[in-house]
Amino acid sequence: LNWDNIGALLGSVDTFLLDCDGVIYRAGQSIPGSFETVQYLRDLGKRIVYLTNNNMKTRAEYAQKLKDLGDDHVSEDDVFTSSYTIASFLNDSGFSETVYLIGSSGLAKEFEKQGIKYIKHDGENSLSVDGVQSVALDDNIKAVVMGNDRAIDFGKIGFATRLILEKNCDFYATNLDSTWVTPTCILPGTGSLVSWLSTAVGRQPIVAGKPSNVIYEILVSRTGLNPQRTCMVGDRLDTDILFGNSNEMKSMLVMTGVTNEEELQGSKIVPQFKTFCLGDIKRFATNQ
Repeated sequence: LNWDNIGALLGSVDTFLLDCDGVIYRAGQSIPGSFETVQYLRDLGKRIVYLTNNNMKTRAEYAQKLKDLGDDHVSEDDVFTSSYTIASFLNDSGFSETVYLIGSSGLAKEFEKQGIKYIKHDGENSLSVDGVQSVALDDNIKAVVMGNDRAIDFGKIGFATRLILEKNCDFYATNLDSTWVTPTCILPGTGSLVSWLSTAVGRQPIVAGKPSNVIYEILVSRTGLNPQRTCMVGDRLDTDILFGNSNEMKSMLVMTGVTNEEELQGSKIVPQFKTFCLGDIKRFATNQ
């Protein structure tokens, strides 16, 4: 991205899809220039949609977080998460049975909001190694949905494994991001946890988050966006940029998140635009 091509970009895009962590904020703090650029784009008449694979919070909770950090005009309808996406996908498909849910309270709340029945094994309801071998399987459970669960244990994986192998339950994952980048280190992400279950059952899940077609279909059905006049801005090549490239969108990589120059040079996934940070859009457009 530069002073020469910013005009063509802005003239050809109506909607900007913005990943959050590594693009808008990092380590709980807004990245300088990000919200100023969001407001600048809105002032130009562009639609802003936040699109995150994070499944730990509800859409409403993410909207409040964005508001607290600096976006005074964001609403819940402007936020799409992988947890909202999988709940919406099941609802749209007419799913009316019970889900076995492995994940956060935020994921559970999205299912509650959409009226989808679920069971979880947490706290006093946890399953021991012996318990998971003997517990009866509920015939009403027809799907296993897995998100990021920071209290993951053998009982949950064991119960899900039995449901998929013995009851042939459908298998879904919110997203497959392999890592969770914290302010101090890199930890396993949802995809790393999902691989535990997928290895056990010998089956890959249907995935809700970027770069899957599921989140694309939900996004288009809810917003009516034209992909050819949309730009996906993100910091991950294998989720954000691949999602944009696979759906005829423009794609822009920012270097304020997980991808470094060495990874970019060695990748077969190539963004249409690359810039240091989201704030460069306003900087280039206003010749600052």
